[in-house]
Amino acid sequence: MLDLALSPQSLVSQKSRHLKTTALDPVEYVLLLLTGILLGCLVVTVATDVITRILGTPVLWIQEATMIVFVWSIFIGAAVAVRRQEHFAITSSSRPNPRRRLVLELINGSVTLAVAVVVSGFGYTYFAQQFHNSLPVTGLPLAVMASALPVFGALLGLFTAERLANGLRNGFIGDDDELNEDDLTELVESDGLRS
Repeated sequence: MLDLALSPQSLVSQKSRHLKTTALDPVEYVLLLLTGILLGCLVVTVATDVITRILGTPVLWIQEATMIVFVWSIFIGAAVAVRRQEHFAITSSSRPNPRRRLVLELINGSVTLAVAVVVSGFGYTYFAQQFHNSLPVTGLPLAVMASALPVFGALLGLFTAERLANGLRNGFIGDDDELNEDDLTELVESDGLRS
């Protein structure tokens, strides 16, 4: 029988588990559900817009709803992609050199944290300014859309900090990096981590 239950264990990515904390799994789960709901809303609003225009009775507020849903789905989806390491990732076709990997991960994480701070700060400023501007049909403040920026910045910072903290604690190289036993021995000896 087909099980359609959406449990956190079924949706939360297990990729690079050593770089994640279980405390943020519920956040990823909620964001995934929200992204799915937003995608469904996007399909419904676009289809409704098309159908009502074909019928000659366009519903004007649908375009604004579509725009809001689209913006939020982009930023929430991007935040989920960062946690699942499906976005902003360093990849290599060769075996990872532990020292080089550490340096690259720290540079990548630092740049991403800087981007998160900029997006959060300027995003919040933009959000605050948009209470004075409104969408033409619904009259909703543009802040409804602009609020996605500081939320994304905060989530980007949170997920990047999680990855950096766990990478420094557990190492950035994990089971999904396909290291063999010789590579692990080399890693331990080169870092002086003999037990």
